[in-house]
Amino acid sequence: RMVSAKEQRVTINIPTTRLSDMIEEVSDAIPVADIRPYLNGVLVSLQDGFLYLVATDGFRMVVTREPIAGSEQISKSVILPRKTALLARRLMTQSGDVKLAIGTTDVTLSFVDGTVLIGKSIAGQFPAFAKAIPQTAASATLESRKLCEAIGLIDATTEASDKKQGRAVEMKFTDSTLTLSSGEQSRCEIDAVCPSPNTQELAFNVDFLRSAADTIGGTGEKLRVCFPETANVICIRPAETDYPLAVVMGLRK
Repeated sequence: RMVSAKEQRVTINIPTTRLSDMIEEVSDAIPVADIRPYLNGVLVSLQDGFLYLVATDGFRMVVTREPIAGSEQISKSVILPRKTALLARRLMTQSGDVKLAIGTTDVTLSFVDGTVLIGKSIAGQFPAFAKAIPQTAASATLESRKLCEAIGLIDATTEASDKKQGRAVEMKFTDSTLTLSSGEQSRCEIDAVCPSPNTQELAFNVDFLRSAADTIGGTGEKLRVCFPETANVICIRPAETDYPLAVVMGLRK
């Protein structure tokens, strides 16, 4: 029988719709069959007064969080398998709160209709996600819809032969423009507010960049593309808040 381990557990209540949205935000970044078992799931972590959900495949990472009152001194984490996380989201069709009980090796979700989902944790140590978030040296503010449309346009106009060679899209900022390009044929410019533009040309996998832009762009009309001074990596955040965020690693040139 699937039963929760007899141990000290942490139980919180969170609105069902909010937890569903959090799983949806990280779902694209969950690997399907990574050779590192601990990456094939979602980190569910209660720390510093927040419930964090994190997913990464080593090339991109999505982090979302929700404040949980009274949990400031609590620290508890498990790695929920991909299938369990997606099943949990499918069960979240009702209003009200879901009761989330986090143990050392499992998670239990209790819904208002009486449904109970027990998920065993994946064994292993999830990467220290906070250390993987780049320190922002500068950022550019863009309209979410325009960025998503521009990436889609670049992808659609890239020649098939070019797509086999890394499916890369390059980003270059000025103080008022973001230029996206792929090879010599595909090029798109959109308005951006960037007080301290990054002078280097940043290259990214077009699928990862598009997924990150879609995820963060769905939270508001504008988003920020944040980047460090030298590293070929970006962090995409909503314009007005810090979470959810998506980190996308650059391609090697």
